[in-house]
Amino acid sequence: MPKRVESPNMPTMTAQEFRQIRESLRLTQEQLAPLLGYAPRRQTIVQMELATDSARTIPPPVVLLMRAYASGYRPPEWPAKPGLEPVMVLRRAQ
Repeated sequence: MPKRVESPNMPTMTAQEFRQIRESLRLTQEQLAPLLGYAPRRQTIVQMELATDSARTIPPPVVLLMRAYASGYRPPEWPAKPGLEPVMVLRRAQ
């Protein structure tokens, strides 16, 4: 696999900063994945949040999106109530 070439102008983000932003947005890992262009699996987001070496850096486009979300940008597909799962209400027949 070819080694990624880092440029001094490429945006970077630590795994801790990535997780802090996700948590401040009140998004689960499953909710965040599709907003970043990934399949809705936890694995991808978990890997970014646990990245500890330069071989697993957070991709620059993801860094830019996370910073935009932290600044208040919301795409049309943003969850209506981040961090809250739909609740089914059962009613008794009267």
